[in-house]
Formats: sequence, structure tokens, C-alpha cells
Amino acid sequence: PADRDAMAAAVQAAAGESRGINLPPIPEIREALETQDLAPEILMDGHQAAGFARVTTGETGHEGHIQVIARAPAYRGRGLGPIILSHAIQRLRSHGAATFSLDVVATNQTALKLYEKVGFQIVGEEPVYRKKLSSPNPSG
Repeated sequence: PADRDAMAAAVQAAAGESRGINLPPIPEIREALETQDLAPEILMDGHQAAGFARVTTGETGHEGHIQVIARAPAYRGRGLGPIILSHAIQRLRSHGAATFSLDVVATNQTALKLYEKVGFQIVGEEPVYRKKLSSPNPSG
């Protein structure tokens, strides 16, 4: 949809139940959509987001990173993962990226199989730290 609020809501819906993805409120998503060099690649089914990918490129543009790939729960198991991944890779290539990387939760076997199938190789594992903040204000 052309309306950024509707697009932000669609992105939030697609990622809402995806494991390991915590999205900000719609106003923050809308702002990100307006300010991103590479706005998310959103796969729409009519007016509903079936899935999306968010990609970035480094300062030189030669390295890309696939930050997020997600599908709406109703669209899981329909073969959209490879389609979304393909679009993300094409987008990075069209912006000059010669190499690209992605992060995946180590327990997401479905994603791991897909990435290995298309030629990604595991080159490292990094710990992820999380802490729930008791207040949105760092000083309070």
C-alpha cells in the first residue's frame, strides 16, 4: 500500500509472530520506512503483508546484510522463504553488493536448511545478550 501507516502495520503483522523478531510500534516502523536507504522488501498478498526482508549495505556498498526475513503466520509452509530470500539477494546485488551475510537463530532449523541449500556457509557463531529493562527511560 502507498500509505506508510498501512505498510508499517503490514510489516508488523508479518513479523508479529516470527520467532526472535521484536518490532517497535507502528510509528517507529513508519519512520524507519521513510528514512531507510533500502526500505524493506515486502511481499504483499492484496493488502496484506505475506512476508518481508530488510537488507542493508555497508558504507562502500560492496557488502550487504540481510537483517530480517519473516513471513506472516498464515503464510508459513507455502514456499515463500526462498522467494523472499531471492528478492533480498537481488536487491543487494542491484545496489552493488558483491558479498552479503545474514544472521539466524541457531535453533531455526527451517531457516538454516534454506540458507545452506542456496549456498550460505556458517562462518561464525556469536552470542546474543538480552535484558528486559524495567523502565523505558535509561535514567529511571
